[in-house]
Amino acid sequence: MSSLSAFLYRHSPYVLQNLAISLYGMRLRRLRYGRRYRETLARLLAADAWTAEQTTTYQNEQVARLVRKAITDVPYYRDRYRSRGVIPATFDTKTLSEWCEILDKKTVKEQSDSFRSEAFPARDLSTVFTSGTTGAPLRVTATRDSLAENFAFFSYFLRACGVDPFENSVTFAGRLIVPQDQQGPPYWRHNMAMRTWLFSSYHISATNIPAYLHQLEAVAPLYVDSYPSSVYAIAKYMIDHNLTLPAAPKAIVTSSETLTPEHRAAIEQAFRCKVFDQYGCAEMATFVYQCEAGSYHSHPMYGLVEILDDEGRACAPGETGDLVLTGFINDAMPLIRYRIGDRAVASNSACACGRKHPVIGAILGREDDYIVTPEGNMVGRLDPMFKGLTGILEAQVVQEAIDQITILVVPAAEFDDAARASLIEGLRERVGRSMKISVKDVPAIARTRGGKFRSVISRIPPQR
Repeated sequence: MSSLSAFLYRHSPYVLQNLAISLYGMRLRRLRYGRRYRETLARLLAADAWTAEQTTTYQNEQVARLVRKAITDVPYYRDRYRSRGVIPATFDTKTLSEWCEILDKKTVKEQSDSFRSEAFPARDLSTVFTSGTTGAPLRVTATRDSLAENFAFFSYFLRACGVDPFENSVTFAGRLIVPQDQQGPPYWRHNMAMRTWLFSSYHISATNIPAYLHQLEAVAPLYVDSYPSSVYAIAKYMIDHNLTLPAAPKAIVTSSETLTPEHRAAIEQAFRCKVFDQYGCAEMATFVYQCEAGSYHSHPMYGLVEILDDEGRACAPGETGDLVLTGFINDAMPLIRYRIGDRAVASNSACACGRKHPVIGAILGREDDYIVTPEGNMVGRLDPMFKGLTGILEAQVVQEAIDQITILVVPAAEFDDAARASLIEGLRERVGRSMKISVKDVPAIARTRGGKFRSVISRIPPQR
C-alpha cells in the first residue's frame, strides 16, 4: 500500500474502510484463486493416495529439474557451480546434499538480485518482503503462478482442518487495519470478498477483549486464523472469566509464531475446538502443516526439508537441528539447501492420517515476548514493521520499561537517518505514541544459550 493510499485509508470512515478492504480482497481473490490455484489444489488432493515410492520419485524429479534450471538461468548458481567443473549428469535428493553447499540467509539477503532467474520477464514477477526471525529484511521475487500455488497449499491445509478458505472466518494478523491510537471499538474490519473479518492484533488488552468477544459472538466464525499470541490472550481471558462463545468454531488455525503446549491447551479449552498449526516462510521454501491426526508434516510437493546438526549431518530422530530447505514451487528465485534460521526436531514416525508426507517432531524458533503498552495492550508479532526497510542486517526490539523500547540494530552501510526514522515510526504505529522509542546501533545481537534468536525481549514483569 502506498503512503497516500495508507493516509486516505487511515482517515476514511469505518464503512469506507470496509469497502476499500473488500475491493482489495476482490482483486487478491482473482489473482490467488484462479485456474492455477484450482489445478494445483486438485493435484495435491490426488497425491494423498501416493505411496512412499511415488513421493520419493516426485522429489527426485523436482530436485533434478530445479538444479538444472538454477544452473542455467540464475546468476548465483551459474557462477558458483559451473566454475566448480564437473556437474553430475542428474541430481536427486541424495546427490543434492553431497554436491550443493548450504546456503545462508545472509548470502541471499546481500546478493538477492543474483538469485533472480533470468527466464522470466519482469511483468510476470511480484516482490514479497520478509523480515523473518532475525528482523533482517529480505526481498523475495516470485512468479504470480507460484503465489497462486502457495495459496493452494494453504487451502489443502485448511481442508485437513475441516474448513474451507471461503467459509465465514476471523483473521488476526499483523496488518495495520485499525489506527493504533483508536480509542474504543470497532477493532476489526470486514473483507466481504473473502468472507473474513480482520481483527487487529495491536489492540488486544484486558480492557478491550470484551469488545473482541462480543464481535466474535456476532460473527460466529467457522474458523479463526491467528498468531498464537493473539488468540491465546483472548483464550486466557475467557478461561479466567469463565466465558465461552455460544457457537464453537470448527477449528483454530495458527501460524507465524511458535505454538507452545500452554497456548494449545488454553485455546482448545476456551474455544472448544482443535488447534491446527502451520509453518511456512515468505521465501517459499517449505510448507509444514499439522494434519487431523496431530502430526506436523512437510509437504513433499512444496519442497525438500533437511534437519541438520552443527556438522551438517542429518539429525537422528529426536535430535534438534537447523532447518535446511529446498523449495520447488518458485522458479523465479530458487533457494537450494537454504538455512532459514529456525530449528526443528527430526522424526521418522509414520502418521495415523495415512499420508506419506515426512513427519517433523516439532518446529522451534519464532517464540517472542509481548510488548505491553502503558495502556495495557499486549502487542506481539512485530516483524511486519521491518518489511521493505533496507540497511538492517539484524534487529531486536527490547522493552526496557512499561513506556520505553530500544531497537537494537546491526546496521549495513545504507542504514541512514531516514531508515532510522521509518523504523521508529513503524513501531510507534503498533505500540502507540506514549511509548519512548530509541534506536541503538550494535555490532551483533546475542543469541540464547540454545543458539536461538529472539526478535522481541521484554524486561518488565509478566502482565496478568
